[in-house]
Amino acid sequence: MSPTKKFLTWGPIILLGLFSVIIAYAFLGPAETGSAIAIIKNKKFVPASTYTQYNGTRQTGSVPIRESYQLELSAEKTGTMYASISIIGANEFEIGKKVNVNYTIRSIPFLWKKILVNEVKVVEE
Repeated sequence: MSPTKKFLTWGPIILLGLFSVIIAYAFLGPAETGSAIAIIKNKKFVPASTYTQYNGTRQTGSVPIRESYQLELSAEKTGTMYASISIIGANEFEIGKKVNVNYTIRSIPFLWKKILVNEVKVVEE
């Protein structure tokens, strides 16, 4: 087998393997956690909806999604973050209030970054 044919055979396999290792690192590797004081910049109502599950081309079921509020949070450390809260506890979260946010950062260095909000609590002043 010529060197060119070997490269054309093993090259894509090696690239796909490297790509899968990078993706596994992003989702299964160590995650940075932290907390920050943020300000609520926006509060948007999200109506109830239904998520439809598919198995191949067949519909297998529907999952109801309750109505909620989506908060846009601004913090100095992380910038803009988004959190979804239930409609029951939404009364205490008003635009302009300070909140304590616990978050997790998932990332592929220099390529991709996602901030996952774990908990939001109103700061008592």
